[in-house]
Amino acid sequence: MKKVIFFVIPILMTILIFAISLLVMLSLQSLLSLPQYTDVRNIRFAFAMVITASITVICIGLTYRFIHRGSIKDIGLHWNKKSSLLTLVSFLIIVFGFTFYSIYTISKGYASIKDEIEYLPIIILIVLYIGVSVNEEFLFRGYLHRFYRERNIVVAYFISIPMFLLPHFLNRDFELSYIFALLSASLLITLLYDLTKSIWPSIIIHTVLNVSLSLLSTGDNSGSILSLESNLDIFSYTDILRFGEIIINVIAIIAVSLICTCMYIINKKNFNRDFN
Repeated sequence: MKKVIFFVIPILMTILIFAISLLVMLSLQSLLSLPQYTDVRNIRFAFAMVITASITVICIGLTYRFIHRGSIKDIGLHWNKKSSLLTLVSFLIIVFGFTFYSIYTISKGYASIKDEIEYLPIIILIVLYIGVSVNEEFLFRGYLHRFYRERNIVVAYFISIPMFLLPHFLNRDFELSYIFALLSASLLITLLYDLTKSIWPSIIIHTVLNVSLSLLSTGDNSGSILSLESNLDIFSYTDILRFGEIIINVIAIIAVSLICTCMYIINKKNFNRDFN
């Protein structure tokens, strides 16, 4: 019975901390008179998200201290050579991938670059998604995934990834393209965390993915730099964007996996030492 309780505690604590962060966000939404939808042009949204992320990190720190008798540093607050290499590779694949995607959609006449691009919303967008990434990565990767990874890595993936996916469907339907896009992103981010043992690559790549998707989404409130052309409806365009994201994520997953495999084969004895 004690083993079952010990095994379930991280799941329950993850749900509790997520509920607290959600209540904080909803309270701030009411306090700051924020609209029901997320508008990245509203700096108060970014402010609310940063506060929410800070409270999530504090809750995780308290959970480590008083329940697991550890430290929040255990989630991986360090940075090493492997973190630099794999983050750079993933970053370049995402940037070049979405650049190619934007060129493709413009050449096909699906979208066009806006005549006037506002840069302040883009800055607010980046701040907003840094808060989102810190909030989710500390909770689902740094706390939940890490706990189960120390016991069984397969179990860790089967628990942490579904737990990460579910909150994304609180206010939306289960669209197949969205599920696969989220799943591929989650696999990439979790793989980076496992390979580097650091939370920062996951936060960086999570932020880059979210910002890239918002900039290319053509939504009125997303800070997009593109305008949708009349020969394609927004739902079809969104599916194309998600398909592009899946391809980019899969390429990044293969790339970081091959790099680590090659480095391990070439220098098996000193692999862990050289990348610390």
